[in-house]
Amino acid sequence: MMKCFFTIALMIITASLPAWEVECLGCRCHNSDSTDKFLVGRVVLQPENINRFCATSFLLEGSQDLFRGSGTIGLDLSADDRMKVTGEWLSQNSSFNFCSGTKKRWIHQWAAGFAYQHLFCNPYILSFDAGVCYSHAFGRSLGTKACSTQSDVKRYIAGAKAFDATLGATFFSFCDGVLSLFATYDKVEYKKKYFEDKEEKGFGGGVKLVQPVIPCVDLVVGAEVRQPYNYYNAELNWVSELFCYDYTLGLFGAYTQGKGGLCNDGRLGVQIAVNLGSTNCRERAASCGNGSGRSVIGRALDFNNWVMTPAVYRPKVLAVKDQDCVITCVAPQAVGTTFDILGIEGEINTFEGYEALMGSNLSFSLTGSVPSGVTVDQTTGVMIVPPTLEAGEYNFTLRGVNQCGSATTPVFLVIVRVG
Repeated sequence: MMKCFFTIALMIITASLPAWEVECLGCRCHNSDSTDKFLVGRVVLQPENINRFCATSFLLEGSQDLFRGSGTIGLDLSADDRMKVTGEWLSQNSSFNFCSGTKKRWIHQWAAGFAYQHLFCNPYILSFDAGVCYSHAFGRSLGTKACSTQSDVKRYIAGAKAFDATLGATFFSFCDGVLSLFATYDKVEYKKKYFEDKEEKGFGGGVKLVQPVIPCVDLVVGAEVRQPYNYYNAELNWVSELFCYDYTLGLFGAYTQGKGGLCNDGRLGVQIAVNLGSTNCRERAASCGNGSGRSVIGRALDFNNWVMTPAVYRPKVLAVKDQDCVITCVAPQAVGTTFDILGIEGEINTFEGYEALMGSNLSFSLTGSVPSGVTVDQTTGVMIVPPTLEAGEYNFTLRGVNQCGSATTPVFLVIVRVG
């Protein structure tokens, strides 16, 4: 009876507290996630245009623990309207802090995005921008691993299905720069294996500034506050021309602050972008009175340059850890300071050892000055006092042992004579 009561009580206690905090007995579980760091190289290439109304671009980004590839096709619908679609593949060797320890694993994600832009030829607003994208990250099972002598951890990496929409506008800024402001809506659902699926959704927003620093050198800074993560980035680019083709050399850095269990990551890298497409930026820039085609404003108006920026760029694979900690052993522990029991002379008296010691799968024994004939069942913990034991007071020790450890409690047995 007491063994059953102990089991039920343990289930109630563990169910009332966070899994990583209670169920992983003997483990040092991490509630916070690590930060992955990457040194990255990035190449953006735009081939010769298919025709004057259609352009393509390709982006490759790689390091020892990251690979990204994307392709974009854009259509110049009219003098003021254009659209583009992008397909992206991202593989990332990320760190996940399980109760059994940190594990790095390659996780993969594909994404597709659509963007639309309407240009304004006025002194204040450069464009209206809109876009949507969808991504799917693949989950991965890591199997079960011992966390301690008391717990095993069933591990899984939960990938996400994510959708977002963006609305914004780009404005002329000071000193020939351009400033973009936009609002976002995100809906991210992590497909878990051991616990309920987790959903992160809500509104956010961001800002991006492209500002010339000196001739041919631009500074790009951006910040996004979104439901699944915050994203901050900066670039320093040198823009020039070689054999009548525009190219850009630059340094960039980015930091993603994960939310809802998504780990952080930071990146530093170098990039090169080459535009081999025919350009009409000079004509369009001149029509708005904004000067050189390689100026910040001129490139913002250029259709080919716009297509070189993908319609979707997930800063990281959207995946979180999912773990279920299974108790394999509960260490023995004394219930009270002493185990006081009362028996009657001339009768067979039985007592439950689980009333004095609790733990899982205990093996019981008696030590010390054990009275003659008093025994304890090694498995059930039932102590038997024979009817031949004379009235009196007896002191000895009850001991419980399992693979997690051992515990003892003093036994004070009183046998009384009736009649």
